[in-house]
Amino acid sequence: VTLGVVLGIVVAGILLRSILLLCNRFRPPGPRLTREHQPKLFAEIDKIAEATRQAPPTEVYLIPLANVCVTKRGGVLGFGGRRVMALGLPLMQTLTVGQFRAIIAHEFGHYSNDRSLLTPYIYSTRMAIFLSAQSFLTRQGQMGIVWMVFSPFTLPFAVYASLFLRSTHAVSRTHEISADDLACRIAGGSTTAQALQATCEAQLAWESYFNDVLEPAFKRGSRPPLTEGFDFHLQEKRASTAFEKLVNQRITEDERDPYDTHPPMWERIQSACATPQSHPTEDPAKATSLLEDISRFDIELIEVLLGPERARALKPTSLPPPLIGAPPTD
Repeated sequence: VTLGVVLGIVVAGILLRSILLLCNRFRPPGPRLTREHQPKLFAEIDKIAEATRQAPPTEVYLIPLANVCVTKRGGVLGFGGRRVMALGLPLMQTLTVGQFRAIIAHEFGHYSNDRSLLTPYIYSTRMAIFLSAQSFLTRQGQMGIVWMVFSPFTLPFAVYASLFLRSTHAVSRTHEISADDLACRIAGGSTTAQALQATCEAQLAWESYFNDVLEPAFKRGSRPPLTEGFDFHLQEKRASTAFEKLVNQRITEDERDPYDTHPPMWERIQSACATPQSHPTEDPAKATSLLEDISRFDIELIEVLLGPERARALKPTSLPPPLIGAPPTD
């Protein structure tokens, strides 16, 4: 009994410390967007908030990732706090306005799920587990994973973390499915399916652009235009049959990760396609048309990727010639 109490205290202490860190560790993930300077974007977000009967986020940020996410800052154990939304510029460069509407409606679905009594607790505990593991591995270096598994102090935490993540897996996936359903109701099933596919395109194209163009340029001490360069790179990739096959491969992957909170992408797209398009909501304009003067964010987003000092030390350069008007190659 004494041993069980001690182990319980160890697990509780680790989680409590991580939850407190979670409450206080928020840092802006990128430049903050304001209503004053981005009226079209906030008008669209407000429209979706009204359609989903949700309050709009208090803070909106732009990030250098092909993703959109929501969270909260402040509050206790996931309850209360201010709503925060982060918009990935590479994803907005890939989506149309109609598809962007579907993605944002999906994120509002996560806000809606927060109304459940246990959801904020589950979310904050999952995050605390990941933070604890990350902190431990960072401190212990390469041997961290070995000590985490075999140490008498961290073994109880590792067992508890595994059981908690697996037991709440179904809840998290159910929330993802309900968020997709909300996106289909707001933007239509066909548009939502297109948005999910475009998200896969954006993620693969951004990985390629960062690894093949940006990173080599950074190592040379140069700073190519982030936004304009990705536009050219995306056009080139979309014209490539090899890239199309790669996107289809990503979509059809049969993911069976017991800790993944998302259903397989093919399953989500198939479900969205089966939802009737109740009313036309597709807007073919690029989602970046909702933003004012996006190229001015280039340096701030590169600072997010590299840190302010290193980013400011880079020499601005134009796009490499292969990215301008070059015929696509497979």
